[in-house]
Amino acid sequence: MKHTKLTLCALAVMFAAGQAFAHTGVRDQVTVTATAGANSYNGFTITHGCGGDSGDAYPVLGQSAVFPTGDRVVWRDAAGTVLGEGGGAGVFPTIVQVPDFDANGNPILDANGNPVTHPEDKGLNLGVNGYGSVSSAFTTAQEIIDPNALSPGVVEGLFWKDGAMEPKLNTITPFKVAVTKIIDPSVKQVNIRIGVINYCDLEKNAANDARGPYKQPKDAFERKIPLLASSAAPDQINVNGAPVYVSLPAGNGDNNRQDWWFAAPYGGSALYNDPELIQPTYWTTLTVINSSATGSRVVSVEPTGAAFDAILTGPNTRPFTKGNSNL
Repeated sequence: MKHTKLTLCALAVMFAAGQAFAHTGVRDQVTVTATAGANSYNGFTITHGCGGDSGDAYPVLGQSAVFPTGDRVVWRDAAGTVLGEGGGAGVFPTIVQVPDFDANGNPILDANGNPVTHPEDKGLNLGVNGYGSVSSAFTTAQEIIDPNALSPGVVEGLFWKDGAMEPKLNTITPFKVAVTKIIDPSVKQVNIRIGVINYCDLEKNAANDARGPYKQPKDAFERKIPLLASSAAPDQINVNGAPVYVSLPAGNGDNNRQDWWFAAPYGGSALYNDPELIQPTYWTTLTVINSSATGSRVVSVEPTGAAFDAILTGPNTRPFTKGNSNL
């Protein structure tokens, strides 16, 4: 749903129904220092369903997220100007000393017998981990890695499915991050931008978005989802007397398949370029505070289009997507 295109009527419906006009965000900020990082047991906050252009809200059926990782990241200053691509930009420590080896694979030693090394940027690693068990509206949580990435075993994305969140409720999809120390004392705050997608339909892409069918949603226990408010009935209905969401042969309307919580990916994306779903400026953001900073600089880091196309592929986001283009 592209919130900036909602009509005044649709907005009135949302407020009348008691819906919070808020985007998917991150629950907690993280505080680090110049000498110590921090583990954060955190989560994405889903505050409403998909509404598209219809004014009706549909249950969220799952979620995916791509984190800035490795060399597929771009750094920006507070004004949005690009500072650089890849690595830690001198903000997070990503450069390590790597041993040199000779043609036979033996380590090269200096005159004192110490290994000869050279600096190498291993790329940004936020230490992302998913949670097991029933910890949100969705029973299945999966980690996504790219075997062809700079660091193949590092988790770059998360994916949730098998459940449903009734649109007037909220849920939190939990994750853990291990944020390193900030080595630039002039940087007071780092905004870690994360590409998050909320799914509200199955087997859809930009081409078939406005067509059916829309399958009746059920929660993780195979229970039907009560329809507590809609554009036709904006006042909340008590659960016991509420109708339920049903299958719709003609579909649930245009732009109701997904909500995208990111702006146009840097460098472009072959998979995520639908102008109806791209946000003008908004990103789901994890805020990191440097409590030992001596300056006041604010910088941000976000995944590039190449990261979206490598991590949130069609095969990695099924059953919500169809094919592997124009998702």
